[in-house]
Amino acid sequence: MTARPGGVNHFPRIVATEECVTASHKRVGIRDVANAAGVSITAVSWTLNGKGEVAESTRRRIREVAESLGYQPNEAARSLQSGRSRILGVAIAHRNSRSWEQTYLPYYRSVVAGAAMEAVEHGHAVAAIPFEADGRMRFTMPIDGMVVVDPVRDDPILAECRRRGITVVTDGRPIDEVHDDEPMVQSDTARGLAELFGRLDDLQVRSPALLIGPEADSYTLDSTRYFRNWCRRAGHSTRVVRLKPGQDPVEAAGDLLDETERPGAIHSLNETYGNAVLEAAGRRRLRVPQDLAVTMMGDATSVAPGNGAVYLVLDPVAVGAAATRLLVGALDHESVEDLLLPCRVVDSPQWA
Repeated sequence: MTARPGGVNHFPRIVATEECVTASHKRVGIRDVANAAGVSITAVSWTLNGKGEVAESTRRRIREVAESLGYQPNEAARSLQSGRSRILGVAIAHRNSRSWEQTYLPYYRSVVAGAAMEAVEHGHAVAAIPFEADGRMRFTMPIDGMVVVDPVRDDPILAECRRRGITVVTDGRPIDEVHDDEPMVQSDTARGLAELFGRLDDLQVRSPALLIGPEADSYTLDSTRYFRNWCRRAGHSTRVVRLKPGQDPVEAAGDLLDETERPGAIHSLNETYGNAVLEAAGRRRLRVPQDLAVTMMGDATSVAPGNGAVYLVLDPVAVGAAATRLLVGALDHESVEDLLLPCRVVDSPQWA
């Protein structure tokens, strides 16, 4: 800035060319594409949104012109027009439990990863949505659909999604009948546990026990039922140990191993509890599996070869992808059916 005589400031004159204004401020719209391609606005709109009847040669011409002009769709306008944000959520719960960091967090990460990669294939994005204990969303987002993991009885997240009109797919069976119409993805734990318990039959274990957490979700309830049924068929007494909220899993496993009739096998609902059993057994100099057979549920990353445990491995990445496929189908008003995904037993060489 320079000063004119007499104290009047003089600002240099700045001339903005049309090219600068266009490059910096003007957004290329469908009208610009239509004018450049020599077609109607409707033809451009239909082509870019995959709708209507437009000759293939014209579609190609419109796409080429749109790309050369640097056309970018206005997502806000698209959302207003379609009524959809194209954002899917994975509901995050269980954050206050002791096993969150070791068990739930890795599982959720894998579900979100599988959901995100599948969503991209369908033109959607995925967000991890934290929920409060009462079911309230931590923050408001325009969510089209939600994946809810391990529903519980009177599930507050399912209730909140229903109140908001959010389409839901569950990972695991909804417990309450009011949510029976929700599509679900479920790991085939019935078949997997039958195979796992067959391994325990082969070892001729005595007095088996099941170690579960305080959460009354469908996965916990179903696993407990399968365990009780196996015990009844095999002639075992049923011993189910439920951790109290906030209880140290190693302490709970140690108390179980210190009982007068020590179990010959313990199946744990997740790797946090399974590793706690291994730690408690090590402190008592118990050999696995010679003195104590240890089995647990987990994913591929939790398997530790050489520790003597046998794993029933789930695939949360596949669960997230499958749930997203169902969710997109439901949002597109397609007929969707529940999916049952396989899980596999990973044996320990010490059991041979």
